[in-house]
Amino acid sequence: MPRDNSKTFAYSEITLSLRDDIHRGKYHPGGQMPTLVELAEQYGVSHSTVRLAIKQLATEGLLEVQQGRGTFVAPPKQRYNPTEDFAEQFELLEKTVQTRLIDTRWLAPHRDAAQVLRLGGDEKVWSVFMLHSLDGLPASAQVLDIPRSLAEHFLGDSRKARSVFRVLRQELGYRKLDIDVISVDVLLEKYYHNLLETPTGVISYEIRRVVSCKGEPLMLSYVALRSDKFSLDFSSRAQGFSIPCEKESDAIVRKTHREAMRERLTEEVLSGS
Repeated sequence: MPRDNSKTFAYSEITLSLRDDIHRGKYHPGGQMPTLVELAEQYGVSHSTVRLAIKQLATEGLLEVQQGRGTFVAPPKQRYNPTEDFAEQFELLEKTVQTRLIDTRWLAPHRDAAQVLRLGGDEKVWSVFMLHSLDGLPASAQVLDIPRSLAEHFLGDSRKARSVFRVLRQELGYRKLDIDVISVDVLLEKYYHNLLETPTGVISYEIRRVVSCKGEPLMLSYVALRSDKFSLDFSSRAQGFSIPCEKESDAIVRKTHREAMRERLTEEVLSGS
């Protein structure tokens, strides 16, 4: 490990190293971590520096500090496959999923939505903003950008808006829906902390997806998922949807995604929910 005189540098390096060890299985779920003394000796730093790293990983939900017993790797998280609908996936596992409709409105689409959905001119999208809770715990926020041709089937019926994927399959005849991931990012965002009730310091996954049927793009999905309770599982093979957009750097794509989420997660919507 690189050495530096900065305590902050050492703390961040230790945090990264321990996080990587946990993800790679060096320390198993439920197993006890080495003591502060052992870790301080291993990394050649002070006890207080190791304690900061442990505190950060505990905030992220990777470690649990049990008074008088020591520090343990947290139990396994719920695994979520982002190529599936959140509610449908966990209902199949006999979990209790509550879906709360927070807001619906017509909006001018962001550039990525206009390109993916092949929208023309000044065409707007009907934006559906909902919150999923799992067994009473706020778990995932989702925004669906739906073109006018499909939106007309959901207008004025909040029950349908909460069950968009079921309506597509059962009422509109789109039997085989493909949910393909365009990008995944991890960020610390105030919006997500407030909405998902995560502790300060916990990252949220940001997932951008396109929903299609037989190659026809139907809607764009933006998902925020809390990382302290869920891990991403890409075990199912994605369909490899082709995104018709200009060549851009990953940073610009992520920035566009965040702007689209922020536009919909406005303070007024959150305060009024």
